[in-house]
Amino acid sequence: IIESQNDYLINISSNQGHSEFPKFEVIGKNISMIWLDDSSGYRDVYFKRSSDGGKTFEKIINLGNIPGGAFDHQIAVIDNFVFVIWEQSPDNNGQIF
Repeated sequence: IIESQNDYLINISSNQGHSEFPKFEVIGKNISMIWLDDSSGYRDVYFKRSSDGGKTFEKIINLGNIPGGAFDHQIAVIDNFVFVIWEQSPDNNGQIF
């Protein structure tokens, strides 16, 4: 019996910054997710993964931590490899990471 909707809610970002635009890929029980977040003082791409179908999650990884803002982030998973790409604008000069 489900007593509350909160029984199924997990705060993935769980930080002090503003988190937005989540994206994810699922292969079997592996869930890989990315989102934009400004907890570091910059708008960076953050990553988190679960290998047990979402029961537990590994530590959050800030993929960029670069001055400027990140946007247009994408994620792809092939076999056991996770690929993340985004545009970052340090010094108002858009670059692809």
